[in-house]
Amino acid sequence: MLRVVKLEEGVFFVESERGGRYPSSNSLLVGDESFVLVDTGFSLSLQDVKELKERFRVEVVVNSHCHEDHILMNQLFQEAYVCCHRLDAPAVRSVTELNNRYFTPRDGELAKLGEQFLRQLLNLKDSKVDLEFEDSYTFNLGFTKMTVIHTPGHSAGHCCFYFPEEKILFLSDYDLTPFGPWYGGTDSSLTETASSIEKLKLIKADAAATSHRKDLVRGSNEILRLIEEYGSKLREREQQILSALRERWMSTDELADLAIIYKRFPEPKDLFKVSERIMIEKHLETLLEKGLVEERGGKFRSTV
Repeated sequence: MLRVVKLEEGVFFVESERGGRYPSSNSLLVGDESFVLVDTGFSLSLQDVKELKERFRVEVVVNSHCHEDHILMNQLFQEAYVCCHRLDAPAVRSVTELNNRYFTPRDGELAKLGEQFLRQLLNLKDSKVDLEFEDSYTFNLGFTKMTVIHTPGHSAGHCCFYFPEEKILFLSDYDLTPFGPWYGGTDSSLTETASSIEKLKLIKADAAATSHRKDLVRGSNEILRLIEEYGSKLREREQQILSALRERWMSTDELADLAIIYKRFPEPKDLFKVSERIMIEKHLETLLEKGLVEERGGKFRSTV
């Protein structure tokens, strides 16, 4: 059942059918007579999409980034003008390019399984992109303005959106959930994730919504507290990796098996384990630079 909640005049929160759980994500609707839809993964139900299109005349689709749970229903908005950040646009246009951003050359057969998962299980299709925007691009939507905040790390072109008059912040996949940040793609970055989180802390917002959190967060102090708590997961994970490496020499695969980040792998487990390994590898790169771990023959050990 489609649930649309008015946040302020001209700004509406579209709660996903699964409360924001993957493979769906929450969306925003912005406008009055005609509307901008931020992300199209709010439902896997064709009926929900049909209802939204009947209630709201969507003329523009803005994808916060290229991941499947945010572009899933782009295919049903062919008449709309589709916009995305320049760095993520190629992966919106091509399912194969998106899939390539989830795997490394060593993942051959798993990469094939990943593309099957996207195309066959989720029925993801290539999407057009009409406009490639950059940081600080402003959408002028009648009485409402929506400003792009480029926040790379989760993906190269990941963006959040700020409504300066209403002081509403849409955090997209910096989602303030207990899981913490995700940076498990080949175009993801641990250091950029940390920098983007710091950038978001500087924005004065009275209300914040995210792609995967069911409830709206109100109050600038509460928003800041939750962003700081969310960012602290990076340090927590680093300490857990160091703790594991004090016990013995371990490879990235062995560390991934511990599920330090995911805790428990969703299905298909082998695919999500690749994301875990890539995130572990990014932490190890940082720890090597700091001299906190050493490497020998493809295995790692803590030096502290």
